[in-house]
Amino acid sequence: MPDENPGFQDDHDGSRERAYLAALLMNEKPKFQHPCGTCVFLGGMMVRTTLFDQPQLDEMYDRYDLYFCSKEAGGPTVLVRFDNGAENYVSSLVTISDEAFYKNPRNLTNRLLNKAAHRARVSGLIPK
Repeated sequence: MPDENPGFQDDHDGSRERAYLAALLMNEKPKFQHPCGTCVFLGGMMVRTTLFDQPQLDEMYDRYDLYFCSKEAGGPTVLVRFDNGAENYVSSLVTISDEAFYKNPRNLTNRLLNKAAHRARVSGLIPK
């Protein structure tokens, strides 16, 4: 049976995803200030939030900046920044963020940290 789309090749090695992420990062800048010189910006992520106390606004989107740091003493770390304040971020070792995500994938913090770890893997910053 002939291939219906002969120009399409399956992306087993992740090269398409890496190319997409590289193109995304070329045009995207962090929204929030992050003073660490060793962290690698992995792009932003928009998350829809529902406002129950404001019925006229059914939903809005919050922006988060995702980072990877290989210089942490405990091992590779992912970080999610949600404001410019020095304390307004969450971080986790990559291995812990993976475990937490699989235990509770609906938790927003776990989802954001897992997305940062995924982007770091796709970018080749940490092994898959």
